[in-house]
Amino acid sequence: MKVKISFGESVAGIVGQTELEIDFEGGTLEDLLRKLGEKNPRIAEEILSEQDIPCTLSVNDEVVIDLSLKINDGDRVYMFLPVAGG
Repeated sequence: MKVKISFGESVAGIVGQTELEIDFEGGTLEDLLRKLGEKNPRIAEEILSEQDIPCTLSVNDEVVIDLSLKINDGDRVYMFLPVAGG
């Protein structure tokens, strides 16, 4: 199945692109992130190597904190770093 992953500006700077579509055999959001890290070592090094992933994730426009969420064909995942301001 195909899953589209889009990246916010800060993450896109690490990844080197704003979005990609990957073939994913199915599973959870954690499985998808693992596959993404295999495809892009910079993501694995700078984002996914942390015990707590420092970016915010959304699936189909819903913020997700549970990495055991099942990913379905056609889902859209968005990764972005939180922005702080004052």
